Amino acid sequence: MVERFTTVDEVKSVAGLQNSEVSDAEIAEHINRVTSVIVEAYGNPIKKSNITLEDDEYIYDYTGNKKATYRVDYVESNGSEITIDTGSIINIDLDKSFITLASNIIENDTGERLEVEYIPKKANLLCTYKSALEVLENLFIVTGDESLSPKIQRLVQTAGSIQNLFNDDVQILMSSKGSAGDGRLGDAITQNFDNTY
Repeated sequence: MVERFTTVDEVKSVAGLQNSEVSDAEIAEHINRVTSVIVEAYGNPIKKSNITLEDDEYIYDYTGNKKATYRVDYVESNGSEITIDTGSIINIDLDKSFITLASNIIENDTGERLEVEYIPKKANLLCTYKSALEVLENLFIVTGDESLSPKIQRLVQTAGSIQNLFNDDVQILMSSKGSAGDGRLGDAITQNFDNTY
């Protein structure tokens, strides 16, 4: 599970670490542990959506809420994986959660289902900040360096704020308003082509 929701470099950056203070292998262990805790507490944060392709529409919102995503892991149209490398996908905008498809996909697959598997940005942020916090707490225990204390306090606050985003999602899913969707197909995402950007 290492680097599924974050990377060693992201954790180092958030923790403000120099390359020699903590080994990459140690940071990877913290990432593994934090990733396991997140999955156990909130379920797998990887999301899957399905979208019906429309004639003459090339840009699709794959989250349904235009919220930032960390990474798109897999895109499938008409039962086959499509990628930027093959020219089937023109662009993936992670900040606004839009995917722009090539004209050949729309021409051949109109009416078919587009499946997008992605990692929400908040999963990346939670894993990054919690991992950085664990690394700094461990470093503080080992070295007793008091200068780490303000960094640790800042990370505790930030990680808590991000964690509240997950708690809100869990409450929504448990209420009568929420819907977990079909785990095999993902959540159906209705498009609003009048308000693409």
